[in-house]
Amino acid sequence: MIQTLVGVKISCRDGWAGTLKRLIVDLNTGRTTHLVIETVAPSGDVVVPVRHVVATGYESVFLDLSSAQLAAYRERC
Repeated sequence: MIQTLVGVKISCRDGWAGTLKRLIVDLNTGRTTHLVIETVAPSGDVVVPVRHVVATGYESVFLDLSSAQLAAYRERC
């Protein structure tokens, strides 16, 4: 599942956005709640709720966000 994907590419609806850096897990349930994404532009980390993951592949995690929407999560941190 998603836990094995740390280090893979993150793809938004409009292209590649960065790399999966870390997962945030709820210690009570053991479920992944958020992704920490190291973005390419602007560079830095963004924390995104896992509900935005629409698919996972061998080398990518696909989000239902555009790059602009992903960047907006930086403002919320």
